[in-house]
Amino acid sequence: MFVFGTAFVIDILSACFEVKTSRLDMVLLPAYVKGVATLTNTLVRYGWGTIGAAPDGTVVMLQRYICWMHTTPTILLLVKMIATSISRKQLTEAIVCVELMLVTGAAGAMTTGWLSVILGCLSHVFFLPLVPYLHQGLTEAGSVVSMHAAGHTMALVYYVTMVMWSAFGVIWDLRMFGLVGLEVEEVVNLCCDFSAKVVFSCGLMLSSFKGMDFRREGVMRQIQESHRQTLIQELKRVIEQKDAFMSSVSHELRTPLNGIIGGGAAGCSRPRRLRL
Repeated sequence: MFVFGTAFVIDILSACFEVKTSRLDMVLLPAYVKGVATLTNTLVRYGWGTIGAAPDGTVVMLQRYICWMHTTPTILLLVKMIATSISRKQLTEAIVCVELMLVTGAAGAMTTGWLSVILGCLSHVFFLPLVPYLHQGLTEAGSVVSMHAAGHTMALVYYVTMVMWSAFGVIWDLRMFGLVGLEVEEVVNLCCDFSAKVVFSCGLMLSSFKGMDFRREGVMRQIQESHRQTLIQELKRVIEQKDAFMSSVSHELRTPLNGIIGGGAAGCSRPRRLRL
C-alpha cells in the first residue's frame, strides 16, 4: 500500500513539472494506474474491499479483479503510446481480451466443478492475444533505446512484464486446485502488481522520454541538414552571380582598354625627331 502510494505521489509531483509539455499523458496515466492500485490495497488492507465466495466457501477477492479491469487497459494504452507500430484496432482487441479474461477468471473463481474449469480455460485463452501485443510494444520500445544505457533497463522491464503477467495465471490455477491459500495468493498478487504496475510504468515512461529525445534529436539533425543544403545552394548561387559579374566587367573593360593599348603601341612605334 505504501509502495504504491509513494509511487503515486511521485508521479503526481512529476506531472506538475510536465503540465505544459508533451510528456504529461505519459505521467498522468501511470499515476492513474498507481492511484487505483493504492486505493485497492487500502480497501483490502482495512477490510473494505469487495469480497465474494464460491459455493464451496472459497473466499474470492473481487476487489483485485475490479482494480485490474481499470488498470490493465490503461497499461495497454501506455504500450500503444510508445509503440507506433501498434494500431488502434490492435489496442481495442487487446482491451476486449483482457476484460473478458478478467470477467471469466472472476466467474471461474466464484464457481465450482466443470463450469469453473471451462471458465478458467476461457480466461487463459483470452490471455494468449495479449502476449504478442506486449511483445510487439515492449520490443519496439526497447529498440528505441537499445544503443544507450536505458536499453538494459527496457530489457529488464520486458522480461519482468512477461513473467509477472504469466504469474497471475499460474497463481490463479494453483488457487483453483487448492494448492495455495488466500494469503499466499494475495502476497503473490501484490508482488506481481508491483512488478506489473510500478516497474512496468516506470520503464514505459523512461522509454517514452528517451524516444521523444531521440526523435527530437533526429528532427534537429534533419533541420540542420536542410539548413546546410540551403546554405550550400545559396553559396553556389552567389558564386555564379560573382562569376557572371566578373565576366561582364571584364568584357566591358577589355573593349576600351584594347583601343588604348593599341593607340599607345602605335604612338610608341613612330620615330621621334631629335632637335639639335
